Amino acid sequence: MRHFPGTARKAFPAPLFAVLAVLSLCRFSSAGSPPLSADRTIALYNIHSQESAVIEYCSAGAYVPQALSAVDRLLRDPLNGEVKSIDPKLLDLLFELHTKIGASD
Repeated sequence: MRHFPGTARKAFPAPLFAVLAVLSLCRFSSAGSPPLSADRTIALYNIHSQESAVIEYCSAGAYVPQALSAVDRLLRDPLNGEVKSIDPKLLDLLFELHTKIGASD
């Protein structure tokens, strides 16, 4: 790639690329997988604020609104504190990945 004086090159963060690659692989491998369990808990850690939480975001097959709000707050923008809604399907994908690889908490 050619660089011109006075132009900044924006690099694609390697950790983000790795996460996207793993998530895309899980998406393709989930076809034909058994349905997710009715109760789903996820452990999250925010590297910017050093906050962590273990959150049961799905109970009896239904998403828990208060838990989803807690996830949104935990994963807020580290620069301005803006809170956006995290798609629960992303949490399901992370839950499935955690289960498939046999990770421990």
